[in-house]
Amino acid sequence: MRTQLVIIDQRRFYQFEDGVLFPVLAGGVDNITLNPGTGGAVLATDDVGGVHYQVTKVGFGADGTISLVTSSSGLPTDVLDRAVRDLGKVDIASLDTLPSFDFDTGAGTVTHQAIGIAVAASGGPALIPGDTTNGLDVDVTRVSGNVTVVQPTPANLHATEVNSGSILASIQKLDNIAHAGSNVALSEHVPISGQFDDTATTSVTEDNIAPVRITSARALHVSVRDALPAGTNNIGDVDVLTLPSLPAGNNNIGDVDVASLPASSLANGNLVHLDYDTGAGTQNMPMVGLAIPASGGAIAGGTASAPLRIDPTGTTTQPVSGTVSINPIPAGNNNIGDVDVASVIPGTGATNLGKAEDAAHTSGDVGVMALAVRDNAPPSAMSNADGDYEPLHVNAEGGLWVTPTPSTSGGLSIFRSLDLDETEEEVKATPGNLYGWYIHNNASAVRYVKLYNDTAANVVVGTTTPVMTIPIPASSAANVHFTHGISFSTAITAAATTGVADNDTGAPGVGDVVVNIFYK
Repeated sequence: MRTQLVIIDQRRFYQFEDGVLFPVLAGGVDNITLNPGTGGAVLATDDVGGVHYQVTKVGFGADGTISLVTSSSGLPTDVLDRAVRDLGKVDIASLDTLPSFDFDTGAGTVTHQAIGIAVAASGGPALIPGDTTNGLDVDVTRVSGNVTVVQPTPANLHATEVNSGSILASIQKLDNIAHAGSNVALSEHVPISGQFDDTATTSVTEDNIAPVRITSARALHVSVRDALPAGTNNIGDVDVLTLPSLPAGNNNIGDVDVASLPASSLANGNLVHLDYDTGAGTQNMPMVGLAIPASGGAIAGGTASAPLRIDPTGTTTQPVSGTVSINPIPAGNNNIGDVDVASVIPGTGATNLGKAEDAAHTSGDVGVMALAVRDNAPPSAMSNADGDYEPLHVNAEGGLWVTPTPSTSGGLSIFRSLDLDETEEEVKATPGNLYGWYIHNNASAVRYVKLYNDTAANVVVGTTTPVMTIPIPASSAANVHFTHGISFSTAITAAATTGVADNDTGAPGVGDVVVNIFYK
């Protein structure tokens, strides 16, 4: 590749490469063309002494987007950003408009703009005075008349008026509220007042303020917040001056230890002292006993060898021998105390008298036997009238004598076919009992009715073996009734053929065999 520099004039230069001229920028010319000769983009620059400085525009935005900063759309900033940053020197021209004050007490050598607290005054605002020793001047003692101090929040606080002469003394007392001895004048402390309230008060919401409660004697109402732990607790000496009256009815006042009782007699209603050592008089203690009405009072007698008498005459003692008459229990519910019936065990278990319905019998079950009277012949009526109790009756084999009685419910089911032939017909699709039939043969030759212990779907006439084969003579009928029934464990199916053999499939004529079968 051959390269040659060609000068056209003092401001235009071209580079000749392989027969192609490319413009070359010289000093003092702004902008640069990228990829000269191929139509590259122009990059904005500023030529300063032959050195090109790129001219850029500031923009912002998410990935893939940009918004240029203009005079009407500035660069966004976060005013909530509180991070400490060095911004360098910042010239705030508006600070020059703030008023200047002398900060060196008249010397005038230190004068700066100030942001302070000012009050309205003739000719302009006047700064509220103060100094480094006393701070901001808030001395209210120089105010004449009364000063109203208002606390605007919370709303339930009220304005309080105090005399200006006592404000300072009251505030100073707040600094001297610590107790300085056992007998200090009240004026040296801030008293705590309470509300006289001997009745129950409403509860106070958590974190709210309420006055303390005092009694009419100015005693503070207190309550123990936490319950005492279980067991014995030493709470010190407690002087109970008065006790409120207990409410009517039974009241649990806990354990009471009565160390001693005063001597007394029956006349004043207190406990009676009796001699417990049979006359020696060394064990004379109060007694709680049983008394009976008598002149001067009387104790129901009894001794260690002769238990408590239950007869005021003293003639009947315990233990009682012979027969004792007890008054009948009155009608209604009566509490007769505990009764021990050892031979009755409730429940439905094997050792219980009761039995649950449908419970299977097991060896060793206990129950109440129902007795029956043996009658070798059917018994005649023994009851005197309808509704009387009558024992059960059994025969010599122990079978219960019964009398079948017709009923409007239950009964047998009937299967009927007017043309029973070699095609099996289902009498009952489930297990059942056969109780009888009425069959008529209209043909001039014998026909054979066959019964199968299976469903019609499983019976093939000529292959399945029947459990019963019933010959019916020509132009004849057959009927029978079974008291106890013949059991079919699977199902009952019927068919008729012209031959007696189990494998015969001879077809009777239409209407030859008419059957009515009774089953359950």
